[in-house]
Amino acid sequence: MSAKTIFGIITTLIIILLTGLQAYSSDLFKEKKIQYNIENIYDSNTLTGNFKDISIVFKNNEGKIEKLKNSIFFDIKVENTGNVDIPKSDFESDITFSFIDSNIIKAVQVSSNNKSIKAKIKNENNVLKILPLLLNKGDYFSMRVLLDQRPDKTTSNLRIIGMSDEFSRISSNNGYSIADYFSIVLIIFSFIFLGRLASYLFHDGIKLNIFDGFLGFIVAYGSALLLSTYVPYPSKQFGIGSFIIFVAPAFLAYIFSYLMMLQQKEVRIPDSDDLEEKQDE
Repeated sequence: MSAKTIFGIITTLIIILLTGLQAYSSDLFKEKKIQYNIENIYDSNTLTGNFKDISIVFKNNEGKIEKLKNSIFFDIKVENTGNVDIPKSDFESDITFSFIDSNIIKAVQVSSNNKSIKAKIKNENNVLKILPLLLNKGDYFSMRVLLDQRPDKTTSNLRIIGMSDEFSRISSNNGYSIADYFSIVLIIFSFIFLGRLASYLFHDGIKLNIFDGFLGFIVAYGSALLLSTYVPYPSKQFGIGSFIIFVAPAFLAYIFSYLMMLQQKEVRIPDSDDLEEKQDE
């Protein structure tokens, strides 16, 4: 192996390493977002129906039994709808809900997507507070809230470092993110680049140029940036598949570098005419 080949390989590996480090430290496509939804709403009329001898009661702080005439209860689902994990340290405030002209009787967690999620819920001055907690991508928990009557208005508040959007209700259509648009452009560039490589490999007279090098760099670097959003790191949890995805852009960049090196050397497989000429000599 010549010194020029070794230098080319080392240079390629350094570029790959720097690209990977920058890609994995980039927040370009990372989106922090926590949203909520109010669902499964029931009032006292729905529960008791036409049975006049059935009523809803609860025990107050003094231990006395009180009757609720116009009570309402519902579930509040809080979910990490972004594409990154949100640690407890990123919370600058509690998750709070206020119900205007209503009193909070009781609030408990009823479900979650992970058994380890245990929200700490408090009722302070008739404000429902959930203390900061770790919410990985896709994590959610649901609380069941009982009010003494239907509120005129519900307000919510949450502040998280790096979350640009307001704490709002979950929409059925959250639209497309920057990563979605970038993926479409990257797919188009990838097809063009792979087409150029196929032409070079299977058709005589086709040579790679600076445009191909620039296109290959965009595909490799863009893939690394995009994959860094969805693949945290090659760990035991993700296994070999994750590792292959991580090194795919690097492998593509190396293949292009190798083909360029062959082109500069003008390597050509001898045909039958070349062999006959050599025998004649």
